[in-house]
Amino acid sequence: MVEITKVDGRYAERLAPLNQALIAEEGSTTLLNLVQLAQRLRHWLDCDYQCLAVFEGERLVGYCLFALEPDRNYIRQLYVVPDRRRCGYGRLLLERAETMATPGKPLHLEVLANNDRVLGFYQKLGYLSYVYELRKQR
Repeated sequence: MVEITKVDGRYAERLAPLNQALIAEEGSTTLLNLVQLAQRLRHWLDCDYQCLAVFEGERLVGYCLFALEPDRNYIRQLYVVPDRRRCGYGRLLLERAETMATPGKPLHLEVLANNDRVLGFYQKLGYLSYVYELRKQR
């Protein structure tokens, strides 16, 4: 049985391994261990962020972390475990987050430049490129 439910900071330890996998897959430069990731997630969820999680029975297979900010709705993270991709869970999580978004305010999210697969996923769901951020390592 598949269930999408809103979770809070008490789920930070269960979300942290998925967050760590997201960081590794996207090639992010974030250097936090599981304990630090759980602490950061708990802080976000205890403050301004909301999280939707998708479960298959007891197994956590994906999540969407988002915030309703004053001028926009911000999707910070969306992740589905590799063996459950292409099952529609990412789309379902994003659609549910969109229904919870503040009406009349745009939805924003970020995709790392080298992540064409994920960029294509969001574009299929109607998201358009808005800004390019460039970096130079020093």
